[in-house]
Amino acid sequence: MNQQNYAGNIISILAGLPEYLRKPMLKSRLNEFQHLSQEEQDDTIRNALEAGPQIPFDVFARLFKTWLVVLAEMPDVQRSSMLECYATRLAEHPQEMVPLHTDGLLGVFLETDPHTQQTLAASIQDVVKSMAPNNQKSLLVMMPDSAKAVLKL
Repeated sequence: MNQQNYAGNIISILAGLPEYLRKPMLKSRLNEFQHLSQEEQDDTIRNALEAGPQIPFDVFARLFKTWLVVLAEMPDVQRSSMLECYATRLAEHPQEMVPLHTDGLLGVFLETDPHTQQTLAASIQDVVKSMAPNNQKSLLVMMPDSAKAVLKL
């Protein structure tokens, strides 16, 4: 089975679950992520970024919203570590950001409660500020102005 299809199938299955099942399963997967090797983390992120655009957005949006909520509930160090992995991947592989429905993802972010938004925005700000200058510039150039405004970047 193609790794991308495998990741897409997992994402579709998780997104299709009711919230009371999806959230604890996703929380468990995010906690497991912290214990993966750097190579496994990179593979996981690459697979998720490749699979996401292949899934109908309404299905993906359910999972993304739950992911945001669970991420905001994680300890700051774990949340920042995961966000740094995604930000670095996107900065180093900007072509992977192109197929993402960034306006839709921003809309999902704005559907979360204000505390979740503030928590995530603060972590994203910290991650971006701590990036190598060339990666920071690459990420900010790709990011839509609307997202930069919401995240105060």
